[in-house]
Amino acid sequence: GWIDAASSLAAFSRCTTASDEEVDAFMFTVVRLFSILSATALEELSDVGEHHTWGLQTLNAAGIDDPSIDALDRSRCRVELVYGWIQQLVVDGMQQGVLSLAPPIMNRTFQELSAGMSKFHDAYKHAKVPFPFPYAQTTILLLASHWILTPWVMISWSDSVMGAGVFTFIQVFALWSLNKIATEFERPFGGNINDIDPHSLQSRMNMHLINLMEPKARRPPTID
Repeated sequence: GWIDAASSLAAFSRCTTASDEEVDAFMFTVVRLFSILSATALEELSDVGEHHTWGLQTLNAAGIDDPSIDALDRSRCRVELVYGWIQQLVVDGMQQGVLSLAPPIMNRTFQELSAGMSKFHDAYKHAKVPFPFPYAQTTILLLASHWILTPWVMISWSDSVMGAGVFTFIQVFALWSLNKIATEFERPFGGNINDIDPHSLQSRMNMHLINLMEPKARRPPTID
């Protein structure tokens, strides 16, 4: 996904004809843009109003130039905008010599970016496309009918009222529990206690990006 693309760019930037200052500027921009990309994607997936109003934590987004921040704030397709910026940045890095590897090798970065974008679109469809209303109402109607008819059927099959009650409860409880679980899956970013937490995902993404820029992480190990 996107963290793999960022990691590949960090590795590919070691094969460069540019100065250390140009490489650092390129990588710091890459890290900031990937952090913004992750934050905007999670904000778009989230159903919590606070995430849309205040956003999620990014890695020093103030370091990006003001016209770009203004364009991002005004855009209605923020994920796609940042995605395009990263692609342009990689192409510029190749032209400026910051990324000097052969194009077939650099293609891996674009593939990983594309794979991350494809996963985002899949998650968006799952989180935002509503479950068909007639199907949901039919499911509730069938569950209610089962709830009403099960006691009568259990009484005819069981010699004990207690046994009929126990078997009725088990069946009705199991089916309604499964329906409730399926309902929870309809809104995975709904902000409830069992839902996915965008803050933890963004924090983890930022942690991985910071690790890429650590001096010790950018130095490959050697044998003593």
